[in-house]
Amino acid sequence: MKKIRFNINTRMLVYLLSGATLIYLISLGAVIIQTVNSTKEDTFRIVEKTAAEKANLVKSVIDSDLKAIDVLADAGSTFKMETFEAWEKIYLDQQKAILENNPQYISVATSFELKYIDSTYNNDYGRLMRGYYREGDVIKLFDAKRNLEGDDYASNYYSIKTNKNHFISNPELFSYTGNEQDAVLNTNISVPILKNNEFVGLAGADVNMDYFQSITDSIQPYNGSYAFILSTDGTIVAHPKKEWVGEKLSDVDSIFTADGNINKRIDRGKTFTFTHHDTLMQAEYQYTFSPIKIKKANINWALAVAFPSTIIEDRTATFLQTGIFIGSLGLVVMGFIISLIARSISRPIIKTTKILKELSDGKIDKNNLLKINTKDEVGEMANSVNQLTEGLHRTAEFASSVGNGDLSVDFHKLSDEDMLGSALLEMRDNLKQAKEDEARRKKEEEIRRWATDGYSMINDLLRQSKNLQELSYSILSRIIKYVDAAMGAIYVLNDSDKNDVYYEMITAVAYEREKLMRDKVKPEEGLVGRCAHEKLTIHLREIPENYVTVNSGLGESKPRSLILIPLKVNEQVLGVIELVSFNKFEKYQVEFLEKAGENVASDISTTKINQRTEELLQQSQQQADELAQQEEEMRQNMEEIQATQESLKESQAKTQMIFDNIVDAIVTIDSNGIIELWNPAAEKLFGYSSKEAIGQNVKLIMYGENAREHDNYIKRYLKTGQRHVLGKSREVMGMHKSGRKFPVELRLEEGKLNNETKFVGALRDLTEMKKAQEDVEQKMEQLKELNEKSEASKEEMRLLVDGVKDVSLYVEYDMNRKIIDINNNFLNLLGAKKSDMLGVKQGAFETDPEKKKEFDNLWKDLSAGKTRKIVQHILANGKNLYFSEVYIPVRDQNGNIYKVINLAIDITDTIKKK
Repeated sequence: MKKIRFNINTRMLVYLLSGATLIYLISLGAVIIQTVNSTKEDTFRIVEKTAAEKANLVKSVIDSDLKAIDVLADAGSTFKMETFEAWEKIYLDQQKAILENNPQYISVATSFELKYIDSTYNNDYGRLMRGYYREGDVIKLFDAKRNLEGDDYASNYYSIKTNKNHFISNPELFSYTGNEQDAVLNTNISVPILKNNEFVGLAGADVNMDYFQSITDSIQPYNGSYAFILSTDGTIVAHPKKEWVGEKLSDVDSIFTADGNINKRIDRGKTFTFTHHDTLMQAEYQYTFSPIKIKKANINWALAVAFPSTIIEDRTATFLQTGIFIGSLGLVVMGFIISLIARSISRPIIKTTKILKELSDGKIDKNNLLKINTKDEVGEMANSVNQLTEGLHRTAEFASSVGNGDLSVDFHKLSDEDMLGSALLEMRDNLKQAKEDEARRKKEEEIRRWATDGYSMINDLLRQSKNLQELSYSILSRIIKYVDAAMGAIYVLNDSDKNDVYYEMITAVAYEREKLMRDKVKPEEGLVGRCAHEKLTIHLREIPENYVTVNSGLGESKPRSLILIPLKVNEQVLGVIELVSFNKFEKYQVEFLEKAGENVASDISTTKINQRTEELLQQSQQQADELAQQEEEMRQNMEEIQATQESLKESQAKTQMIFDNIVDAIVTIDSNGIIELWNPAAEKLFGYSSKEAIGQNVKLIMYGENAREHDNYIKRYLKTGQRHVLGKSREVMGMHKSGRKFPVELRLEEGKLNNETKFVGALRDLTEMKKAQEDVEQKMEQLKELNEKSEASKEEMRLLVDGVKDVSLYVEYDMNRKIIDINNNFLNLLGAKKSDMLGVKQGAFETDPEKKKEFDNLWKDLSAGKTRKIVQHILANGKNLYFSEVYIPVRDQNGNIYKVINLAIDITDTIKKK
């Protein structure tokens, strides 16, 4: 068989083309494998980066809301029990302002444990909840008391109360109107209010989750991709399928939840990816979950990005088709050229093959070029190889520069159809855009952090106990340094004289003497007055001539920017902050200054109220001193009068004796029920020393309904002026320090001191008197029974009466109330003779005018045949005497009442002991 021999053209065409084809297939295979892996990695990396960025955005929003409630909780720890009511009004205004300034908030509220705000409440449970909520476009106040019967151990509130932890609830649909169509998805953020590390309440807000829907709607790195957000328990916070929002993922897609073990993996707080057949899109999807870690509340949410698996296949197929097309075209061209110039290009082909082989091995040396000067196809091939070598070298250098982070490097494509060059340029532009986006995001994050740190700094200064001048200087100097200003001043409203209202410079930094001398500004006068009148920020980038200059030892300079911030509380301008800088005030700095001004204004308002209160207290003390001086002068005058009026000495001595030996407890209270005066008799009666009692509410010594309603009694009287108990004696129950309750007789009178209503109460213990009355009643009942048995027992009755006369105090009255008989026991006690007492009218020795009026009612009852018992206080023989008396009407044979017997017991010693 004859051996077939191929000529050089055929051999070149067969060998070279076969070799090039083999090399191409190997290279193409390697490139395809590398491209598939790189494309898959790039796709997942882009999706993971997108998910992480958006998860951080969601986290920053939640952290911002949590920080706002943190600040509210810090402010809530500043209350004092005795001023809680006034303090809470300001605190509620702050809550309302937070709700008004944050449209994403549905409600803002606080709860306070009742035992920390109500001195009369002693239980460890029970709380007062107040705040504001939105109902449509209207902000409404709600007020409620909760847990009055005991703590709900299963509630979130009890968990926060016991653990003192931050809390973020799982989102849920809720409507304040009760209508399902008004329900919105919201989550509750709660922060404990701690006072000396004790839980006293919490601050919280319900936050609308609609904002997160807009975030997920904007996430679409590839066609067909989508994103959604899940809470810790798998509740859907945001999803392209809106009807799923607010539902548990396990309820709407249980297979997906089980396959991915979603809830447990979210709780771990780590990024994870898995593949699943998406029932929503009816295709296989890749799911990437990025954690949203909320450290303060110790919970994890997750943001997921889903994209179809076909994205990777489509991108790989595009690269494969392009490679096959370019390779096939190269093989055809190469075979055509080899067939035409086989003989003349054998040597150039060898060189070309060598260079191409090096290129296929990845060796790119721009100095190793073909030196062929022919103008034919071989020369063109050589030039093409040289251009390819140089182009690949430039491409390698460009890729290396981009890989090293130099995104400003320039690159020239080989031609308009240079796909590799176009792809590299597109990659560089995408990286440059991503870098710019990252820089912009970092800048915004820095601004937010800067503002948050500034608010924290201002709040720390406001919590320090300084007077207004020192506090203003501290705040001004720190603000000047914080916003890089050169100088500044704070003007505060002075409206002590309503006819001369002005804004007074109370502190300044770096102002020259001439500026400091102009320290008073009228409303609408100058820039400061205009700022205060218009209640708006004034920001000037061109400062008026001669307005202000910055002086130093080296000379002076004119600043570039001026800003005036009104300090407003409830639309009332309490002051103005003026700042001057060599730099332009940026927008975020202006917003920071305006919000900081609100906090400063609130503190100025509180400080001015405290200063006014202190001034009033000093004025009251001064008036008290003047009154004491006047009393001293009066006392001296009285001594002079006493020296000239000796006839009054005996009467005054008796009066002084009565005052010194008074047995009644005297207690004086103000219009709020606070004890101001507490005499020694009160100390003995109730067991509290004057130091313990003065300053406490009079409910301290009251019992039952009277204690609970006493504050309302005072308020009702001050409002209506109706006298129900004033000027009258009545029996009430008192409460001893030991907890013992006992009956007391109370007489209450009203007085005025410095145009303020005061109440004076005189109290005496009725315990022994009631016991004595019971004994007398028992004896009188026995006497009455004997009297009613029979007329035949009159002799026995007479003997009994004589016996009673011998052992008790006995008096007989006729129906004209005059004494017709009195025994020696009574005469000896009164220090009188019987002849002096006969004919004396009943009640002649009573000193209490109100008691004398009650005697009319006494004789009406006696005339009707009723037995009566009373306690009578008389002044006889220079002594205060107290008697427990029983009056018994006596009938004649015809049944007519003709006289009254009075049996009395001396209880003076008992009363004095009490």
